[in-house]
Amino acid sequence: MKIKFLTDEHIYIDIVDNLRSIGIDIKSVQDCGLTGKSDEEILQAAIRENRVLVTRDADFFKIAKKTRHAGIIFLTKSMKIGELIRELQKIHLLYSSEEMMNGIVYLH
Repeated sequence: MKIKFLTDEHIYIDIVDNLRSIGIDIKSVQDCGLTGKSDEEILQAAIRENRVLVTRDADFFKIAKKTRHAGIIFLTKSMKIGELIRELQKIHLLYSSEEMMNGIVYLH
């Protein structure tokens, strides 16, 4: 099964729009009405929809240790928009949702 993504608040909406335009199933926290919600609520929304969370927020690691999740992509540094789009495309092509289950991918 193909990976679906959920981007945290600090991920540029241009990234979401670009990936969506090429057929990748991706939503932003803003799309889901989760702006300003707690990290727990955001991760629970990702779990409910079987979405891999894309974030720079290390607080998600503490929460993720306590529950099963669809995966987390953690940005260890700021990336240019095009660079992040290419990295997420690669992950989408190379991994299934089953392979991402409870996993963490570090992008740096």
